[in-house]
Amino acid sequence: MQLEEINKSYNKTSGSYIFTDFHPNSATKVALILRSNSKEENSNQILAQLLEKFQKSFYTEEVDIEKRMEKTFLEMHWKVASIFHKKEKKYNISALLLVLKNDTLYLVQSGRLSVMVFEEEAEFFGLGVKQLIDADEPVNMLGTEQDNISYKVFSRKLKPGAQIVALPVFSAQKLKDFNSKSLFKKALADLAKGEVHPIFSFSLKAKKKFAKKNIFSLSAIFSFRVLAVVVIVASFYAILGKKWIQGWISSGKEFVNEKKVQNIDIERILSPDQKLAFRTIDKLPQLEKITQKPYFDSSHLFLVSNNKIVTIYKNSYKLIWEKSIKNEIVFVNLLRNNMIILVDASGKQFLLNRTNGELIWEKQTKLNILPHQDDKSDIIVLDYIKDGRLNKNYYVTARDSKLKIYSANSGELVNEKQFDQAFDFISDYDYIRKCFYVVLDNELIKLDLIIE
Repeated sequence: MQLEEINKSYNKTSGSYIFTDFHPNSATKVALILRSNSKEENSNQILAQLLEKFQKSFYTEEVDIEKRMEKTFLEMHWKVASIFHKKEKKYNISALLLVLKNDTLYLVQSGRLSVMVFEEEAEFFGLGVKQLIDADEPVNMLGTEQDNISYKVFSRKLKPGAQIVALPVFSAQKLKDFNSKSLFKKALADLAKGEVHPIFSFSLKAKKKFAKKNIFSLSAIFSFRVLAVVVIVASFYAILGKKWIQGWISSGKEFVNEKKVQNIDIERILSPDQKLAFRTIDKLPQLEKITQKPYFDSSHLFLVSNNKIVTIYKNSYKLIWEKSIKNEIVFVNLLRNNMIILVDASGKQFLLNRTNGELIWEKQTKLNILPHQDDKSDIIVLDYIKDGRLNKNYYVTARDSKLKIYSANSGELVNEKQFDQAFDFISDYDYIRKCFYVVLDNELIKLDLIIE
């Protein structure tokens, strides 16, 4: 399965976003397209929470792809429903989850986003105009209140050269009557130049045409060779006798059995270690002294400095909020429903709102938690199910001034990165942004995991 012309266009400020996991080494290609019709300031926060829910729900060990998609969409649905309930406000969220595996396209959809496939002509895949616009009943959006909510997974085998496009259904109407691929592409390009978003498209590579071979002559040559082998074997049998033939076959069996008991590393042959490496992307200016490893969710970083916790955006590093308490913070955990819990050196617990840092409650307990001492030395597992670029599990060791990547299958070193001095802390692996966050001499460094 080879792809080409992968394009995506979205506008986060207007509430649309596209997440893709289309790495060439991944057998399963994934795209999540989100669109909020609300112009509220916190529509981006809702999209970020949906991405976090998607990451936790989709990248699991469930083998059946359709069950995994259904479960993921339901989890996202109830996430939006819980936001509606808490804020007593309705947001129009449309979503598409596209999965391409073994040349088969799977789709779950909600709201007014649609998918078109162009093979011989342009046609809707899944729900089209009739169901999404002309339907008598309201269209299901993520979070719609229903007693028995369910989402259907559509599937379709794709032909080589097929082009797939995801976009708002109102714009898709303009593409549905094309029976020329060049005109279809031109119309799609014109839409992309305007204010239509999100738009996501990709196509499968067409098969190359080969010259026809003379099947008759090929078959004749093959038949002659088979006949010659039969004659030779029969001659040996007649001259040397039955026992020689049986002995020769027996020796072959022994040879095969001998090979079976050898320790052949099939995994190494079929799935060799990838060339993984670290790449430094961003450095933050001097910060207050960071005293724990960085924590993160889908869009925020949380940094602890003695008795203060600071929250910044991942992409811009702009400050969102900060909170100081009386004693040193010795424990941090990010909870569901946008909560974060802190424990200080005296054992007092604090539950904060992760979005704005507001205190929800504080309680004095008898917890006796020692300050973090092990964040400078860690082993971090890289799960190939959660990071679709990987073909197997790897793990990273962090020791003093050196990071090393090992293959979990063989235990052999794949790559390493040497710093000029010992680093202070390293975060867990960020599966969404495919990176680590390292604190070095009180600088925060974003360290991407790349495949060379």
